[in-house]
Amino acid sequence: MTIVAAVPLVRRPWCSSVAGSPVRVVRRVRWAAGAVAALTVLVAMWPGHWWGVAALLLPDLPLLLPRAWAQQGRLRPWVVPLYNVAHAVAGPFVLLAIGAAAGAGTVVGVAAGWLVHVAVDRAAGYDLRDSSGALRQ
Repeated sequence: MTIVAAVPLVRRPWCSSVAGSPVRVVRRVRWAAGAVAALTVLVAMWPGHWWGVAALLLPDLPLLLPRAWAQQGRLRPWVVPLYNVAHAVAGPFVLLAIGAAAGAGTVVGVAAGWLVHVAVDRAAGYDLRDSSGALRQ
């Protein structure tokens, strides 16, 4: 007897674009390498600290807002700026520079955790969103 779950299939960007473009594969490998480097900094800054987990998860908070999703895989236009700011690369690098200049290990660790999240998303094919809420290609 086979049980079939009624789970809607979500088309992942990883499946749809990796096979088609060598440039995208190289880009994703670079993002994966960046994620490993940022994760190394995160672990070195403070192993086992709960702020690291928080920094890894916080960029996806806009996705959990009520009525954030318009349809499968597309955000509502009012959520797009929140999502894009949380997933922009500039944020973690600015925070990293501030933490390094101030000698604040916790700030550097939070920036590294944030950068890990962004780099893993990009390596998996989740880029910023356009104004309609769809993934930018």
